[in-house]
Amino acid sequence: MGTLHAHHLCQIPDARLVGVTAVPASDADPLASSLGVQRYDSTEALLADPAIDAVVIATPTPTHAELIIAAAQAGKHIFCEKPLARHLEDGRRAIEACREAGVSLMIGHVVRFFPEYVRIWELIDQGAIGKPAMLRFSRVAPFPRAGKDNWYADPEASGGVILDLMLHDIDTARWYCGDVLRVYGYSLTGRTEAERDYALVTMRMASGAIVHLEGSWSHPGGFRTRVEIAGDGGLLTVDSRESSPIQTERWQRTGGGGGVALPESPLAESPYLVELRHWVDHVLHGTPLRITPEDALKALEAGLAAMESAETGKVIALPRGGIS
Repeated sequence: MGTLHAHHLCQIPDARLVGVTAVPASDADPLASSLGVQRYDSTEALLADPAIDAVVIATPTPTHAELIIAAAQAGKHIFCEKPLARHLEDGRRAIEACREAGVSLMIGHVVRFFPEYVRIWELIDQGAIGKPAMLRFSRVAPFPRAGKDNWYADPEASGGVILDLMLHDIDTARWYCGDVLRVYGYSLTGRTEAERDYALVTMRMASGAIVHLEGSWSHPGGFRTRVEIAGDGGLLTVDSRESSPIQTERWQRTGGGGGVALPESPLAESPYLVELRHWVDHVLHGTPLRITPEDALKALEAGLAAMESAETGKVIALPRGGIS
């Protein structure tokens, strides 16, 4: 992700990539060389450089909070990959550090920048299917074997398939329907071999909608997503396997019969580039963030609640710990 973000930053006219670092620092040499930028010997050295106004954090989940805090104390604006943190209190500390330092923070919930998901939000906002009542999300993939020390396989580090993969759809459900009231989950985390994980989660939203989520790190057929949103006036579906991924069926309210599916083909531009451009515009011009730090904290809260429910077998009520 660090390499991806670095290349995309080089495509944004209002941003200039100054340098990169890694742990160990030498791991960043190929990227620095290919982009013609400085390789810093440490995170501390990078954060101490006055030429740097903002940083991108693309490191394993357990390091996010402390790196956000360090960057904030150094006066840098921050983009950090999701999730905000591995633990809720760490997420709160990270947000507070940014607030105290007067720097901006954006968490990379990139699905909010995928054109088909943006179009769904627009259609819901326009009332195209009435009030959403039932939402189904599926996000399945093979196990992510990238990463130092195979840290994805350690639920204490990655949070398993719920906190890493399913969190995308937890955040999207909040984007579409508002806050989460209750969470119930089941997962294979810790019940089978480390590199196989699968989860099912149900969320009751404050709007009254019910959300069903499926996440898998055991899917042999490659990465795939599917969304189905039923409202009192129609149905929206997205399937990544389809060449025209969005279909809208408007339910006729009189005369019986069904609706007509209207396929749409969003323009192809990397959502990761769109996401970073949005962040750069926010830092430079104060453009409102599509995903606020508080949004990221609430997604983290719901993801952790789903993990707790899967472990205990209990329904978990939200909000918790003073999040409103």
